Amino acid sequence: MRGPLVKLTVGGYLYEQPGFIQDLSYDLITDAPWEIGINTEGGVDTDVKQLSQMVKVTSFTFIPIHTFVPSKQGLGFNSQGFNVSGSNAIGDVTQYGSQRYIALADGSSNNWVI
Repeated sequence: MRGPLVKLTVGGYLYEQPGFIQDLSYDLITDAPWEIGINTEGGVDTDVKQLSQMVKVTSFTFIPIHTFVPSKQGLGFNSQGFNVSGSNAIGDVTQYGSQRYIALADGSSNNWVI
């Protein structure tokens, strides 16, 4: 038997994010069109099963398995006081480090924002 381990893609928010489906409940929409398994001659099409073409998900719980170690973004601060033009005060952020998100990639990048 296999567990509910999947790679979930949801639009541009999640891309092949590994994780576990902990809960999934759904209802068939009976007013929606149905795939009825009839071939062009009117006989039974054994390649197609009978199923509603619309399904309403009523409950879904997904637990992601991160492929990276979550960490805070590293920041660099100005500790030299005001510069010549007076624009950088003590404590101003002068450098932004890398930061990871869930899986906001399209399969070709590495999910880092710099």
